[in-house]
Amino acid sequence: MNRVVFVSVVILCLLSVSSISGLIQVAKADGGTITINADGSMSPSTAPIYTADNATYTLTGNIIAVSDGIVIDRDNIVLNGAGYTVTGGNSSSSDGIALTDMSNVTVRNLTIKNFTYGIWLYSSSNCTLSGNNVTANSVEGIELGSYSSNNSLSGNNIANNGEGIALYASSGNTLSGNNVTANLDYGIYLESCSGNTLSDNVMVGNEYNFGVLGTVFSDFLQSIDASNLVDGKPLYYFVNQSNMIVNPDAYPEVGFLGFVGCVNVTVQGMNLTNNGQGLLLAYTNDSKITGNNIADNKLGIDLEFSSSNTLSGNNVTNDYDGQIAILLTDSCNNNTISGNALIDLTGTSDGINLENSCNDNIISGNVVTANVTGFGVGIVLMESCNNNTISDNSAVGSGQGIFLEDSSNSNSISGNNVAANELEGICLDSCDSNDISGNNITGNQNYGISLGSCSNNTLSGNNVANNLWGICLDSSSNNNTIYHNNFINNTSQVPPFFSGGTNVWDNGSVGNYWSDYLTKYPNATETNSSGVWNTPYVIGANNTDYYPLTVPIAVVPEFPLIQATMLFMMATLLAVVIYKKKVVKTRQSSARARTERTPMKY
Repeated sequence: MNRVVFVSVVILCLLSVSSISGLIQVAKADGGTITINADGSMSPSTAPIYTADNATYTLTGNIIAVSDGIVIDRDNIVLNGAGYTVTGGNSSSSDGIALTDMSNVTVRNLTIKNFTYGIWLYSSSNCTLSGNNVTANSVEGIELGSYSSNNSLSGNNIANNGEGIALYASSGNTLSGNNVTANLDYGIYLESCSGNTLSDNVMVGNEYNFGVLGTVFSDFLQSIDASNLVDGKPLYYFVNQSNMIVNPDAYPEVGFLGFVGCVNVTVQGMNLTNNGQGLLLAYTNDSKITGNNIADNKLGIDLEFSSSNTLSGNNVTNDYDGQIAILLTDSCNNNTISGNALIDLTGTSDGINLENSCNDNIISGNVVTANVTGFGVGIVLMESCNNNTISDNSAVGSGQGIFLEDSSNSNSISGNNVAANELEGICLDSCDSNDISGNNITGNQNYGISLGSCSNNTLSGNNVANNLWGICLDSSSNNNTIYHNNFINNTSQVPPFFSGGTNVWDNGSVGNYWSDYLTKYPNATETNSSGVWNTPYVIGANNTDYYPLTVPIAVVPEFPLIQATMLFMMATLLAVVIYKKKVVKTRQSSARARTERTPMKY
């Protein structure tokens, strides 16, 4: 053969092979989605996926998708990625691999990246996800949602997603040998699930490595052993144990610590960091949590359906927005929370949060400070939390100091120092029959005390000073009794838009001290050396103090020795925090928008 002809033939062959290879390696179908149909066919038929038997489907090239990557509508198949990659276009709602109402599907040896959800199983069971690399998906790497059960996730590498692996209302699944690293929110997260088994998973460098949330006992019943590692340390998830002591001598390294259905547990002197819960107590009673350092968790100490526990002397700090330092939720009763330092609660973080019928608890002698501008709350009771005692706490530098809402009634708030909060010092919204007494409420940027839609509350012996407005009651607040308080040097004792209902501002012989009294009533005189002015102080329509006091009352909130010690600790920590705030840090935000598929409780 002529040499020129031979060379030409070789070049043509190489070009042909190169062209075919290019077609095999990358496919970008119209709309970017490939579907394996229920009848075994594929749409489009030109997709770079080969099957000889409509049972095993093997990628023959990489796939670039504009929206969803591969949608599987056929049961009892294997999708073998053969090391190829499915890449999304970072659209607002897209799945790399999507299974809905499927059974017995295996997805393996595939790289999935740049979708909203890397692999999404919805109401799918008995499926296997193994040996996949799932990276850079904006909301979740792998999600099992809506009663996806008896699936197996093993040997997957899941990194740099919004969350790593998330299970919602999905039970009986097995997660083993997965590497879950550097995700922007949770590493592995279980919500409203039961009976899942976790072993040999490695969680490293996630914003919150691990967490479990639920609303009933079964939601917390998981089989999770210490072969799971969190930042190189064992994960301890104790179920139905009693009379345990967890301290650094018995457990020198702890990656996560949770107790479910346990009794008489002592946790002392532990360092618990970077999880969904620093410490989880679910349906756990009669336990003592003392002297622990708990930092940078979404929930510092989380009590769910747990009663008669003592939380004392713990230090809880957070660097990120949106956390709660101590949470009691769902019928947590007769607990004592005392002498804890809740410091550096950034942004929208809450200090102590009781919600959903948590009753008869004692919150005493705690120091709660946000240290930065924000709209968190120092101490909050919501959703019918009744008969609680909040006393001798320091609630400083949050959005609101102490906040009661949603029919939280018959609580006692006394002897607290509530200062320098961005909104209100003490705020009640739709709450009745509470007693607010002997508090020092100073330097708050809006209201010292605010009542909205509240009735039959008693406010007495409080020092309300140097706030923008001293006190405000809206038109739906009636039959409240406000007497023997100081209202001193507030920019205005009541706001100009004050519209309070009908309330009582004295006890029949003693009213309140108003620092602007003589400015309003310069000709008033004292009545018979009684300490009461002879001219009533008018607050607004249907609101008159008939016995205004001539001199301030003495209000000295009681600060026990432990709190004095904690205040000293707080000042020391503040100096450290101020220094730390000056250091330039680059931190990717963990706040990720969620679609309706992933309803997060926290």
